[in-house]
Amino acid sequence: MNSQDNQDQDLQRREQELKAREEALRLRELESEINQPPPPLYQTQKQPPPQASKKRWVGKLLKAGQFLGIVVAVIIAVNVAAQLAYVVMIGAIAWIVYQIVVDKKS
Repeated sequence: MNSQDNQDQDLQRREQELKAREEALRLRELESEINQPPPPLYQTQKQPPPQASKKRWVGKLLKAGQFLGIVVAVIIAVNVAAQLAYVVMIGAIAWIVYQIVVDKKS
């Protein structure tokens, strides 16, 4: 029993020494952080608002105009294509009627 008690006491003593070393190391780290000089401070200035706000609005208006132009062009193209399709269909029907009624070669 005596040897086991000695081992337990030895382990406890080593743990205490280790904790004491860790505490001392942490205290030195904290002291070094406290004693460091503060970072340099720089003189700051408020920046004036950008003069390009009008340019930004002009750019947005140009993009909106381009989009509107594309939409109008697509609508016109669809209408032209529909009317062209009507003309082709009427022409095809007229050709078929002509072949049936007028052009009787038999």
